[in-house]
Order: sequence, then C-alpha cells, then structure tokens
Amino acid sequence: VKPVATLTITPGYNFTIVDEKKKQVTLADGSVIHDRVVGTTHTGTLTVAQEIIPKLLNLDVQASAASTTASDDATNNQTYGGAGRITWNLGKLFWDYGKQALSLRTNFNRTRDMVTHTDTNEIGVFLILDLLSPYNL
Repeated sequence: VKPVATLTITPGYNFTIVDEKKKQVTLADGSVIHDRVVGTTHTGTLTVAQEIIPKLLNLDVQASAASTTASDDATNNQTYGGAGRITWNLGKLFWDYGKQALSLRTNFNRTRDMVTHTDTNEIGVFLILDLLSPYNL
C-alpha cells in the first residue's frame, strides 16, 4: 500500500477530570451545603485535508465532539461541530504578486443540554475570497 502524499488525517482525544473537594451547593429547599463535585469532559477531534488537484483545488474537513458532566447534575451537555471547505487556489489572478484563493465553507454546530433540555443547531455557508500579499501592513 502506497500512502497518498497529499492526504492528511489528524485525530485527537482529550479527557479532563476536575475534582472540586469543597463546592458550595444550594439545595432545592434553599439550604446550603458544601459538597464534593467531580466534573468530566471528553473531547474528540478529527481533521482531514486532501489536495484534489495538486496546488489548485484543496478539500479540508474538521469535526469535533465534546461531552461534559458533573456529579451534582449541574452540568450535562454535548457539543458537536464541523466545518468543510473546498478551496480553489487562483494563483496570481488579480495581481502579479501574492496569492489569491476562493473558498466555499460550511459550518455546523449543535449543543444538547440535558439540564436545561435544549437542543440548538446552527448552520452557516460562506463564500470567501482570500487575498494574500507579500507586503507587511
């Protein structure tokens, strides 16, 4: 098997635990106690980039997911995000210096909160013209 020179795959995972030994908690009846609260977060990411046509057309996709919980049930949510972009490298289409590129990008974000019982979705589509100049501003 020969690897593809223009394909990049980058996965990632992170686990975080926060142990608050003395957190002030207000109960439903209004009384206040000090309690131990443990919070955990799991986060996963994946990035994939591919040159479809070398030095002319690129595709990149990024995705992430996270889950956060707390032992006192004050936090319990999941977030998901994604972005995809296809880029046409125009080269020196507009000027004789620098590099220009035209991109079509889509974004997606979702948040599920089990404490407040909400589920939020966001989608965006962008057309981007990059003008890169070798001159400092």
